[in-house]
Amino acid sequence: MSGARYVDLRDIVLPGGTVPLNADDEWIIASDFDDVSPFTLTLPPVAEVEGKDLVIQNRLVPPSAVAVTVEGLGAETINGAPSVDLLAAGDTLVLRADPPDNTVDPVAQPTNWSIIRGPSAP
Repeated sequence: MSGARYVDLRDIVLPGGTVPLNADDEWIIASDFDDVSPFTLTLPPVAEVEGKDLVIQNRLVPPSAVAVTVEGLGAETINGAPSVDLLAAGDTLVLRADPPDNTVDPVAQPTNWSIIRGPSAP
């Protein structure tokens, strides 16, 4: 992953306010212009980004609450609360794609995201 993206609710045209993320996304600046409309970020497949972090941060100016839900693809899961409110400017949510399980044979491919921080101001 090597990119940053600004996601403003006004730019989302998919049904239900869903934004599909890809393997290049690593830092999402989340913006909710009206403070009331939640949106959903669909995470990329864990196997494509295993061991990588994804940072979702409330925009810095002006401060406004952003209600974000993260969801995995298919049977992929998320350890922790998948819906959060990023209330203050700079509030962040950090997720990590789990690595494969090398303790079993054959190696088990990753199917989980873990919430490792947030939401909290940096």
